[in-house]
Amino acid sequence: MKNRNSDYKFSYFENLFTPNPSQIIDVNQLIEFIKYPYLKSELDRLRALDKVEYKKQKLSLPNVTLSGIFPERKNLSLEQHSGLMQIDFDDIENYNETREALINDQYTYVLFRSPSGNGIKMLVKINPLQETHKGQFLALENYYLEEYNLQMDKGTKDVSRAMLLSYDPHLYCNPFAEIFEEILEEKKYKRSQPISNEVNETKALYKRVNSFEGREEYLVNKLCTNIKNTNIDLTDSHANWISVGFILSNTFGESGRDYFHQLSAHHPEYNYEKCDAKYSQLHKDNNGGLSFGTLVFMARNNGIEIFDGENETKTSIKPKTGLREALKKKRLEIANSINKPTFTVFSNKTLDDLIMKMPKSKNELEEVYGFGKQKINLYSVEFLPIIKKFVEH
Repeated sequence: MKNRNSDYKFSYFENLFTPNPSQIIDVNQLIEFIKYPYLKSELDRLRALDKVEYKKQKLSLPNVTLSGIFPERKNLSLEQHSGLMQIDFDDIENYNETREALINDQYTYVLFRSPSGNGIKMLVKINPLQETHKGQFLALENYYLEEYNLQMDKGTKDVSRAMLLSYDPHLYCNPFAEIFEEILEEKKYKRSQPISNEVNETKALYKRVNSFEGREEYLVNKLCTNIKNTNIDLTDSHANWISVGFILSNTFGESGRDYFHQLSAHHPEYNYEKCDAKYSQLHKDNNGGLSFGTLVFMARNNGIEIFDGENETKTSIKPKTGLREALKKKRLEIANSINKPTFTVFSNKTLDDLIMKMPKSKNELEEVYGFGKQKINLYSVEFLPIIKKFVEH
């Protein structure tokens, strides 16, 4: 495992207009450039501009191809992968809290404020292979959505992506950060051929044997009714929200918009206009990758059974569903009381682990993902009584 900053090397470019690098630098040199005010006056000037003008003029900033050494900024020109992935989060609303949470993450190698002043840039150690670069990007994208409800800039999936340099005297570096090794394969889906006439539609319907296909509208209405009655939120994370939208678009097309609103409306931050715009975007970008069965699976994970093996629709709420909602409610109360995002209390991954392990004491709480001594001291008195109530039930 590489621990020395000088082990990670990449190409340095004077600006985005220059096709070729001027030198090869390492992480130590990158840190020096960002931590000291080489770019301070230029960034002060750029940050005072409006967004349109900023985007035009930021092209003059120096940059690096963080993921490797390139004689020119093209994916096919990679000579040596650095073993690093650039992570970009734009327009952070709760900058200090988000920064603190990410600094405590085991994979955060280097973190600093982005050139715009409103975002965060990070370096994460990955496998030094071009072949797995995109798969690691997809895995990291999923990780930050699940853990922190943060959406990565998708441009960093390209191995030759330029990282604009910035100024941040408070830059953070942990040379002993863990290597992120997970890889997600990029699935390639074939678009379904449109059914040309009513006869073919009927034939297609009868070919759906031993499944709930053909009954999706009936089942999704059942699900919406159940969600309304129990106030369960299937869209409790950004990743789940996106998945629900893609599923509804893939299954119902434009008709899925109303279902999207119904299933999204139980999130505490639901907004009609934003939700409607999100569905339009997802419907446009949908590649047919998520089936209705995924929605059934998501429902079951939340304790809602809308379909069983006998093709009979039924509704049952598992006891742990009530525990999930009670823990989420308490987490939201604490977050609101300290005026911080919910993930700073604990992440959705921690929530799932709490429900799975159902700890009854501080000692057992130590075995739950994300609960260190500090969080146990802070929150055990808040959450253990809730879990105890459901254990006794």
